[in-house]
Amino acid sequence: MKKKEKKQKKLISRMIGFLTNLLLMVAVGLFVLNYLMYYVHQDGYSMDATIRQGGSVFINRLWYAIEEPQRYDIVAYQSGSKVQVRRIVGMPNETVEIRDGVLYINDLPMDENHVYTDTIEIAGLASKKITLAPDEYFVLGDNPDRSQDSRFADTGNVSEEQILGRAWLTVSSIVDVRLIWDTERVE
Repeated sequence: MKKKEKKQKKLISRMIGFLTNLLLMVAVGLFVLNYLMYYVHQDGYSMDATIRQGGSVFINRLWYAIEEPQRYDIVAYQSGSKVQVRRIVGMPNETVEIRDGVLYINDLPMDENHVYTDTIEIAGLASKKITLAPDEYFVLGDNPDRSQDSRFADTGNVSEEQILGRAWLTVSSIVDVRLIWDTERVE
């Protein structure tokens, strides 16, 4: 009888250990998802070809506690009741303008080695020179002719306070999981 009781106690001890580990892993996972990362579903084609329509984007919430947002970072920001994902092109205190389909930063055309090499058909508010405040950024979708971004009044310039974090991982399907770095694009 003692052997059976020992086996039962050992089994119960192992089950308690397993359940404790499982609960700990779930708690750590929830902490990471709620406080260190943010998950956004990409609805629409505004970030094609970097983030596919219907894909998921994981946002690193701590990135900007360590460093300032940089030009070409892909960020998630609060826009009214929605969270949007776009690329930073204009930095604080800069001027932004779109003339003849070309994006100008401080009166210089955007570097052609980066994302916006095609003509931008809709200049919106950027048809006139926009001067960004010390805490504002100008964001554009990677597919600007299908994007609601800083060119339009209902989005406008994005304040530092609105930025939730930097995009670092996109998942479009079980076989398409990619880290996002600067100007990487899916063709």
